[in-house]
Amino acid sequence: MIQVGITDDYLGTHIGFAHEGESPSGKTKLWRVFALDGSILGQIRWFSRWRKYCFYANGNTIFEETCLTEIAEFIAARTKDHRGK
Repeated sequence: MIQVGITDDYLGTHIGFAHEGESPSGKTKLWRVFALDGSILGQIRWFSRWRKYCFYANGNTIFEETCLTEIAEFIAARTKDHRGK
């Protein structure tokens, strides 16, 4: 993954992640997931029951293995960062 902009924004092979701010509680972060053509694919946000970040896909979105791998790596890294606080 190639880092761009501030430390919470990343570009992958076909998708990007843009920091959207904090959750309503202010305890966790939110990221928009988008295709490099600008289409919004979903959001990454904290799922408290699993105590980790998860991907909330928009309807009618399709992903192949590279995108899914990059989403999974991004989620794992952000969860690790959050737990390290």
